Amino acid sequence: MRTALTKLLIIAPFALMLAACAGAPGILPQNEPAHISKVQVSLAPNVSSQRFATSLQTRTMQYAARFGRAGAAKELRIVVERHSYKNAAMSLLVGDANVAMGRVAVIDVASDKVQGEAQAGAIDTLAINGIAGAIIAAAQDKEKVDQRLVEGFAKAALRHAYGAARAEPFLDQPEPSAGVAEPEKPDAAPAPAKKDVPLASAEKRRTAMAGSTPAVAR
Repeated sequence: MRTALTKLLIIAPFALMLAACAGAPGILPQNEPAHISKVQVSLAPNVSSQRFATSLQTRTMQYAARFGRAGAAKELRIVVERHSYKNAAMSLLVGDANVAMGRVAVIDVASDKVQGEAQAGAIDTLAINGIAGAIIAAAQDKEKVDQRLVEGFAKAALRHAYGAARAEPFLDQPEPSAGVAEPEKPDAAPAPAKKDVPLASAEKRRTAMAGSTPAVAR
């Protein structure tokens, strides 16, 4: 029970911190054009999900590309310090959530200097607890959970880098939809080939026509 309570006390302030970051000004100066040219994700010693780190790096870079390449190049370094799933027993007792959290730093590529750091991350299904929460925790698809955590973490990292007001219009852009190829039209059916007329038949017709007497009108 003590472990469960400790876990809840860790998650609750983090949830408040995520809510507070919605209006954060950002690490990058608003009056200096800059872009994220590289994203690096590493794991703390107590976190072992390399696949989550790879997905987070890819998704963050995809979102960063939406901001363009104007201004000085910056590197975004993310350290994942926690990656855990909603526990059925904890959800039933005191509440639990799927959580990914860590630190985000912005580094100037030219000078290799750290421009600033912030806590960032994502929480999934925190509000659903009790019996319903326990059922969800037991039956949830962890792959889909990770997709949601990656989405939330990537967006949070870029909000901290650029500032929420500056980042939101880019993060809210719809995903590009792949064009649907029209089905190919079938080729027109080839015209039927003309039958070859045997040479002997042609000769007979010409002979008959030459020997016939035309009718005379009386």
